[in-house]
Amino acid sequence: MDAMPPEILRILINSTEQADLPSLRLTSKALSSPATARQFEKLHVTPFETSLASYTSILTDPNLSAYVRTVKFTTSEDPNDDDRSDANESELPEDYENALTSVNQFPNLKGIEMEFSIVCSSPSEENWYLSSAAESIDFRFEVLKSLISALDSPQRSGIRSLSLKNLQNFNDERLVNNPEFLATLASLSELRLKIVTQYIDSSPENNWSLPEMHQFFKELPDVWLKPAAENLESLTIHADTYWGYIPKSDFRSLKFPKLRRLELGNYAFSHEWQLEWIISHGETLEELILDDCPIVSYTYNYGSLDDENYPVNPLEDTAEAYQCEYPRSWSHFFTNMKETLPKLKHFKMGSGDWDEGKNFDGAKWKHIGLTHHSKMPDDPYYGDESYMGFDRGTGPSPWLTLQSYAECVDDRETPQAVHEKGSFNAKEDEIAYQALLDTIKTRS
Repeated sequence: MDAMPPEILRILINSTEQADLPSLRLTSKALSSPATARQFEKLHVTPFETSLASYTSILTDPNLSAYVRTVKFTTSEDPNDDDRSDANESELPEDYENALTSVNQFPNLKGIEMEFSIVCSSPSEENWYLSSAAESIDFRFEVLKSLISALDSPQRSGIRSLSLKNLQNFNDERLVNNPEFLATLASLSELRLKIVTQYIDSSPENNWSLPEMHQFFKELPDVWLKPAAENLESLTIHADTYWGYIPKSDFRSLKFPKLRRLELGNYAFSHEWQLEWIISHGETLEELILDDCPIVSYTYNYGSLDDENYPVNPLEDTAEAYQCEYPRSWSHFFTNMKETLPKLKHFKMGSGDWDEGKNFDGAKWKHIGLTHHSKMPDDPYYGDESYMGFDRGTGPSPWLTLQSYAECVDDRETPQAVHEKGSFNAKEDEIAYQALLDTIKTRS
């Protein structure tokens, strides 16, 4: 074992389950040091006594603390528990708060991950009808305040990656107007956000009538992204609902001069400027990941529209209705990417595993490539999720496959009329997709 080549040792260690690393460390002198490094390179801290005691023990050990590269904090026993019944407000133990504020003491720390509960509460008392949540607005603020305070200190000069999983769609002014918050974002080279939204159990279609749904995504570019723009090399944004069109998020004022990797989850393409914005990073962009990102082919909205067919007031749902078409295809996207992203070396699209946010954590995807669901004999995209429709008057979700959209428009359109108007073609999309992949292969 001691004579084994280093590259073989690395393969052996990297393929070993985390729970087996302590035993592996004891098998030979050659394995001891690299197995120890692997065992302690990432710590997971929960608000429980044994976890906090282990964290403190490693932090205060000069040998073990030097191995730590990433610390992940989880704020609850099970952040994926979606029980929305009445809940007592969470309170963090003092030792957990101490762990947050002392994380900058790891000498070689590169990244921090924070995972909240997937259930969030309303910031307004007027929304009394919404389900309660253990992690209130104040709870989440106190956690982020403690974390940001630790990050904005002379001791954290090496921390360049921040991941926030289940970040609530609410910009707390106490946090986002804090100079420490802005300074922390400005220092990052990697930012990862998985956004969760409020949910109305009794009528989920009314989720889109909550002001926070629209206000957060409107503010997202200015509040979370612009402060990080100069140094950001990798950006990941997922959300638990389709976003980009409704709720609208306009990136046209953003430019990331160093961006090499971009990953978007549940991002809906509805306007040409979205493709143009991605292409504007062609000088640096090497990796593009699109996880369940459809083209919005048709929209049906209430109330006035602006000159780009975005709703002037997205909360309005009783005024005159308008249907609009976005006549673009994936073949158009792929062809433009092939011609205008010369440094792109990795492109991935399809459907990740959204259960418990596994895709955000890097789990294997369910499907790679153009998605084909409920194929019709004469139109393989008729029930496909690569193209979607938005119907504001439909529940429990206004986001529909084109097949469902056509069936729900009643007298507005017939199914045949809807899908005949589209400019996409399944075969052309597949050909353009393969051409893009073939071009990328030549750059590897």
